[in-house]
Amino acid sequence: MVDFRYHLVSLVSVFMALAIGIILGAGPLQNSMGNALNSQVETLRDSRDSLRDELDSTQAELDDSNAAIVAAGEQLLPGTLTGREIAIVRLPGADDDAVTAIQDELGSAGATISANVTLTNNFAVSDQSTYRGALASQLSDYIDGVPEGASDDQIVAAGLDYVLRNDPNDANVKIVLGSLTASDSQLIEVSGDITAAADAIVFVAPDTYVVDTTDASADASAPSEAEISAQTQLFAQAFATSAGRGAAVAVGRALDDGDVLIGMRSTETGSTVDSVGTPTSAINTAFAVASEISGDHVVLGSQQGADQALGTRVDASAQGEPSAEDSDTNNG
Repeated sequence: MVDFRYHLVSLVSVFMALAIGIILGAGPLQNSMGNALNSQVETLRDSRDSLRDELDSTQAELDDSNAAIVAAGEQLLPGTLTGREIAIVRLPGADDDAVTAIQDELGSAGATISANVTLTNNFAVSDQSTYRGALASQLSDYIDGVPEGASDDQIVAAGLDYVLRNDPNDANVKIVLGSLTASDSQLIEVSGDITAAADAIVFVAPDTYVVDTTDASADASAPSEAEISAQTQLFAQAFATSAGRGAAVAVGRALDDGDVLIGMRSTETGSTVDSVGTPTSAINTAFAVASEISGDHVVLGSQQGADQALGTRVDASAQGEPSAEDSDTNNG
């Protein structure tokens, strides 16, 4: 057995250590530790206040810049698209407010929105490729200008373009539109009526594209990176197909390599505008549409691949031949 004196010595040692800790904590160590903690708190508080001031200053500068750009748009856009019909094509997930801002600026330029179309997930999801292939074989009999050797998805994209750029009362247009909007595997949704043949088509991509496969399969799991990449490429191909058939502008985000707009820019067709959802983007879209109708391709914005921050005034009204009368003036 362990001697009782051993236990007594151990207990005394524990209590002595505890007493020394209390004395030191309440005495000399208390002040030094407290001062150190107080100093750190003050430093963090000063840093927080400094960052808040910088953020407020940056936000104020951004607000001033946006106000200046909006004012420039109000002066430079009116009349540039008078009499022009513009179709809007929304990719899945496109922001309603961003689309509304674009439509407002196009209206300020004098344009009329001839169609509002949203691509469903079936337009690009891999599970529906067989259906799109069967549909493409039917559509090719009604669509003109389809290049030899076009893929099934290129034919479907050409069908969308055909519907938007031609007389909505044309018999073939009605057939193609009916096929694209068939309820069983609907590829596009049309809001309201298509009122006229479009002079240009604006594709609006979301700020962040995340594929949703639930339209194609009730028990679909989260899409893989390969699926997202495949669909991103298909949307880029659809834009390129439309841009090869007439004036087309794509609007979206161009920050990450996987962004839809970067894929569209890589096709080197049509015109593109980044920073979707900002006042600058909406105004640049109207500038880009006018440039496209006049025959010039532009790459506008401040993100990856952009050539210039703000577009230039181009008179592309339907009252005469488009002319870049003010193209030498840089509105930036």
